[in-house]
Amino acid sequence: MLEKLNRGPGEEGTFGCKQRMSNTKNITDLLLDDLQDAERSVCIERALLLTDFNKKNKTQFPSINLKRAHGLKYILEYKQSIVYDNERLVGNFTSKRVGAPFYPEMVGLIMIGDYYNPFTAYKMPLHFSFLDRLKVLFKIFPYWILRNVLVKTFIPKTKNLLSILKSIKNLINYAVVQLNPKHYFLNEIGGIIHLIPDYEGVLNKGIRGFLEDVKSACQTAINDEEKNFLQSLEIVADGIVKMASNFAAEAERIAKTKEISQKRKEELQEIARICRKVPYHPSETFHEALQAILFVHIALAQETLDMSISFGRMDQYLYPLYQNEIKNYAEKKKINYDEAKTIINHDVQELLECFFLKTNEVLPLYNHLVSKAHEGLPSFYAVTIGGMTPDGKNGENELTRIFLGVIKKIPLRQPNYHVRYSKNSKPEFLDDVVAVIKHTGFTPAIINDEAIIPILQKHLQHSNNLSDNEALIEARNFGTIGCVEIGIPGKSYPMADAAFFNLPVCVVEALTKEEYKDICTIENLKNAFEKQVQHHVNKMIRELKLIEHARKDFFPLPLVSLMVNGCVDKATDITSGGARYNWSSIQAIGIADTIDSFAAIEKSLREEISLETIRDSIKNNFKNSEKLHQTLIKAPKFGQDDMRADQYADFILNCYTSALKNSGKNTRGGSYISGGFSSGAHQLFGKRTMALPSGRKNGVRFANGVSPSDNADSSVITTTMNSISRLNPKYYVNGYTFNQKVDPPLMENAKIFAGLIKAFFMQHNKGIQIQFNVINEKILKEARIFPDKYPWLVVRVSGYSAYFKDLSPQMQDEIIQRAAKEL
Repeated sequence: MLEKLNRGPGEEGTFGCKQRMSNTKNITDLLLDDLQDAERSVCIERALLLTDFNKKNKTQFPSINLKRAHGLKYILEYKQSIVYDNERLVGNFTSKRVGAPFYPEMVGLIMIGDYYNPFTAYKMPLHFSFLDRLKVLFKIFPYWILRNVLVKTFIPKTKNLLSILKSIKNLINYAVVQLNPKHYFLNEIGGIIHLIPDYEGVLNKGIRGFLEDVKSACQTAINDEEKNFLQSLEIVADGIVKMASNFAAEAERIAKTKEISQKRKEELQEIARICRKVPYHPSETFHEALQAILFVHIALAQETLDMSISFGRMDQYLYPLYQNEIKNYAEKKKINYDEAKTIINHDVQELLECFFLKTNEVLPLYNHLVSKAHEGLPSFYAVTIGGMTPDGKNGENELTRIFLGVIKKIPLRQPNYHVRYSKNSKPEFLDDVVAVIKHTGFTPAIINDEAIIPILQKHLQHSNNLSDNEALIEARNFGTIGCVEIGIPGKSYPMADAAFFNLPVCVVEALTKEEYKDICTIENLKNAFEKQVQHHVNKMIRELKLIEHARKDFFPLPLVSLMVNGCVDKATDITSGGARYNWSSIQAIGIADTIDSFAAIEKSLREEISLETIRDSIKNNFKNSEKLHQTLIKAPKFGQDDMRADQYADFILNCYTSALKNSGKNTRGGSYISGGFSSGAHQLFGKRTMALPSGRKNGVRFANGVSPSDNADSSVITTTMNSISRLNPKYYVNGYTFNQKVDPPLMENAKIFAGLIKAFFMQHNKGIQIQFNVINEKILKEARIFPDKYPWLVVRVSGYSAYFKDLSPQMQDEIIQRAAKEL
């Protein structure tokens, strides 16, 4: 077991060092040692293989779907198959022990650019060898510079010089705006897919079963486009099977070497057997199931940017295999069920630990700017446990408890664990979850079924014409994606983080733009704000639709399409609307700062301070306006349980969600919906936004997620909870993040603290989500000064967690400065 890093006498600790309680190390310890000792590197293997394939295959394919499918199959067939020492589950995302894959066909060339810039290269977090730099520069860059998604989005294939010049101008304008984002920041350009594949289907019917569905669909295909699409699914399926076969061969090769112990030889022979079987065939054991999921997950990461491909409700779809394993073992060994369960539980926990350690072998490749929007190198893999079953029963089971044990033992930066809680949960369940959070210091996050299910049900009814009962069944089965986003496992393509939108800047423009200079009442200001929100949402959606069209026309996703229900039935790629449920989610950044601004303006007007005075003051960053500045700071604030501030939430969020609705459907036929997590975008936008009427000064970060702003965050946790629970969940179909920093002693009584969370989930409009950093501020300050002393200290950033050392000084300061809560 990992040794805890003490925060103080008698306090729980964060896992911040690699010492062990014993000299005897189990498999998890050994694998963790390997990961923590490995150099984190840029991996160009995938990019080289894709470039090589495209150069070799210059002839025209009948369709882009077939070309993309053959390209992925080539990568899967020829990528290195590495079996590391002590592994029970095999499969490498990259050719590095811990590596970041490179996607030159998307925005990879921009992401990797800062590694060549002498002014930024030394700051970049990943090793990038000199030889690999040359290969990118002379082999990869020349091929993809005019073939990547940015070029395909903005520059049409035409010989008309004026059209080309106009398109180049549009591309330059887009690049300039997104390099210095002020109103919105588009994530979808990166090629993210943000969904939960049908991993349950992979286990129950195997790739073989998916291919049977494809074969049936081929019988009714009505044109070459549909036939080519369905053929592309068969090609990528063959690629996955080939990749698994390569790992079987590698395991067999190593098993034959003289240096291998008999025990390891038998393990490798079992690995080879499993790799010959899954994921093509259905899984019959827990080991087979995890190996099947891992292979498909790795293959998906080769097709497109691996960000936020999530695992769904693992304790639910793995539970039947877990039960069968116990039953079969008891019969085989002629022992009773309880004895068999004890043995199987140990093995299952070890396999899960091995599985989740695998998710820490991959990192994202970000440039300096994107690192600000997504601090700490997150890949955003999410796992959901607990919650209601589709028939409305309590989904907590014995396997859920094993997952909590895994979280407690190896609380690393990922995956991002979410526990679903409902009124049907066992009374002691939340107490146990709180105890795990206290132990780890940051994970898991807790999601409220009672808030999410009704709004998701209503969304599915309206957007997909489902009956009440059909929508309810689907909504009860939701899983979390990435930070906190919501999706239907194996059925939806929610594009759950298409963009970030800056709300506070719209307040600034409503006050300072020339066309609004004569405004003198708060009602007129609200109208101006609404107009600015709609204006910038329209611009953002226009650009998003350009990206959506480019991805559909040039970068379809045959493997993702195979893994999401609806695509085969419709014979339509997922980028063209093949999924059963389609929507796009755009996060509203700075809700607390926007609320605070309106509340401060109302207070000022009541005190006969004019909008003109406030306008002049924020333009000058409150220079020579200290008295007014203090008045604005002392105005009612969101997070202080004050209706004078909280009342503005509905108006602001209605403006935003109405603007999204008014912008029409996305190119897949789905709606645009709102979410409330910020990653690092609250810092990114805050840096670029002038002073606000709330009293916040120029360049200061916004509030994280839906948490209160720095000037407003109450030290009393119930006060903050009261304000957050007034946010109407109907405005957050994509979920939100509510961060709270807690001193460990506050969680000493898990039952009392769990009661606070239950109250938050049930009061007012019902809180949607809550997450914690449970750590002594002294530890954080010391880790900031001496990062080498705390290399593996993990903290909650936004809807995800990261190593404290990987965060920028600004984000480290934010986490340190977040108000520690008391009762």
